Amino acid sequence: MWILHFIPDSLIQLVIQIILAAGLLLTVITTVGKPLLKYAYPPATQFTGILQFFSVLILIIGVFFEGGYATEMEWRHRVEEVQAKVEAAEAKSKEASAQISAKVVTKTKVIHDHGQIVRQYIDREVTKYDSQCVIPDVFVKAHNDSAEAPK
Repeated sequence: MWILHFIPDSLIQLVIQIILAAGLLLTVITTVGKPLLKYAYPPATQFTGILQFFSVLILIIGVFFEGGYATEMEWRHRVEEVQAKVEAAEAKSKEASAQISAKVVTKTKVIHDHGQIVRQYIDREVTKYDSQCVIPDVFVKAHNDSAEAPK
C-alpha cells in the first residue's frame, strides 16, 4: 500500500468507506431484493446473479482496502513512536558524549602533566649520570615511574 503515501489520508478514507458502503448496499439489495425484482421487473431477473456477484466483489474489495488502510495507519503510528524513542536516545547520547569528552580531556591533561613531571625529573636527576656508563637506580626509578598509570 505504498501508493497511499501520495494521497491525502482523508480522501483515502472517504473513498474506501464509499466502496465499502456501496458493496454492502448492493449486496443487501441484490440478496434481499431478488424476489421483489422478480415481481417488479421480470426481465431483470436474468441479471441478478451477475449483479450479486459484482456487488459481493465490490464488498470484498472494500473490506480488503479497509484492512490495508488500517494496517498502514497502525504502522505509521508505530513508526512515529519509534522515531520519538530514537530522538530521546539521541538526546541522551549527546549528553553522554559530552560527559565522556569532558572525562577524556581531564585524563589527557593528567597524563600530559604526569609526562612533564617525569621529563623534568629525568632532566634533573638522570643527566647527572650521563658521563658515567652506569645505569643508576634513579634511571630505573624514572623508567618505572613513566610506565605507571597516572594517579
